[in-house]
Amino acid sequence: MEKLSVCLIVKNEERVLDRCLACVTKFADELIVVDTGSTDNSVEIAKQFTPYVFLHPWQYSFAEARNYSYSKATGDYIMWIDADDVISDENIARINALKAEETTADVIFACRRSVSETGLIDYMMRDRIIRRKVYTKWLYDIHEAILIEPNWKKLYRPDIEIFHKKEYVNEPERNMDIFNRLIKAGKNLSLFEKVNLIKELSKRNQTDQSLNLFLEIRDKLDKHIYAYALNFLIEDLIHAKRWQESLEIIQEAKSRLTPTAKLTYEEGRCFEGLGEFEQAQKLYKQATTVKDDIYDLTIHITGYDDYYPYLRMAMIANSSGDLHKALKLLGIAGKAHPKDMLWQNMRMRILLNVNKAKESKEKIKMAKTDKELNQIKTETENLMKKLKELSADELEKVVGGIEPVGGELFGELFNITAILPTNNEEQ
Repeated sequence: MEKLSVCLIVKNEERVLDRCLACVTKFADELIVVDTGSTDNSVEIAKQFTPYVFLHPWQYSFAEARNYSYSKATGDYIMWIDADDVISDENIARINALKAEETTADVIFACRRSVSETGLIDYMMRDRIIRRKVYTKWLYDIHEAILIEPNWKKLYRPDIEIFHKKEYVNEPERNMDIFNRLIKAGKNLSLFEKVNLIKELSKRNQTDQSLNLFLEIRDKLDKHIYAYALNFLIEDLIHAKRWQESLEIIQEAKSRLTPTAKLTYEEGRCFEGLGEFEQAQKLYKQATTVKDDIYDLTIHITGYDDYYPYLRMAMIANSSGDLHKALKLLGIAGKAHPKDMLWQNMRMRILLNVNKAKESKEKIKMAKTDKELNQIKTETENLMKKLKELSADELEKVVGGIEPVGGELFGELFNITAILPTNNEEQ
């Protein structure tokens, strides 16, 4: 690789731009920044890193802006980067090593990772670097892409990781606004565009529209974009508690795709929603054994092979009154992602049930008549039912000052099991 040009399109990215460009200048031979109308200091920041800063009016098309940026590149290879991308020193070294190699690849794939506030990560292989002589153009106004020809030589480098670390959302409705403009103009959307419209509709919980569009096009989709659309649609259906519809789509998908950990978990979630807890737990356990294939070019999300399945199994155990099992499963889930709010809320629910179980055990021991014993049991059952109906905010009020725990503090959580009656202990 003789010369690597790196291209960015930016608009009002002053809060993250210097972080990104400081990384890029450590491996780019040429840095192209195209500003599409910033009203902040993005242009001034970019000029501190490169003389190749161009002002270009926004045409409501990411593909158009990408193509303009690529038209300014002179390297034999071109790489795209987003302003909120971050590249570690280790990955910068890998990119520089790649540049030093003699490669005949036309397109080079790297691993894109996106980090959430809770530490959960989605990742996928993305075409990141292209040979300039084979590049034609970016397509699609929204969720732009380059059409990869079948005869292009491809190089996959999953060891090169680029983290997409979004600190804020610039224009929350930008993507949907672009789709609305296209639809209003009467544009005949391509299958790829319709799949991304499914994504935008699902993110906004416009479930019926998303589902109808998916059912209309699913038989026309190749497995990669089929899996991509499915990822967002199933999340939306589950959020809407449309268990049966979601289950039918998942089971049809299993005939077309190798099930991922996420899809296996989501099938279990549907069975749990339908009250089939035994089947749900089987699928949750199965999800913990699935190893996703990073080369399948679709989105994968961490947590679906450990955190979420163990959390749901803990919830089922807690609901059935098996607090020993619930605590054990909760501990496994918490070790994976102790900062996630779902885990924090579940922990509070179980701790409440543990404390009430402790109180009930002492009351039962002191009961002198069958009538008194039955009364205590009835009161306990009613209390448990009420606790299960509490919202997260209500739980916070009930628990009071319980601090989030994780790591070395799990010992304190497990010590509580000592006061619970075991399965063989007389009540």
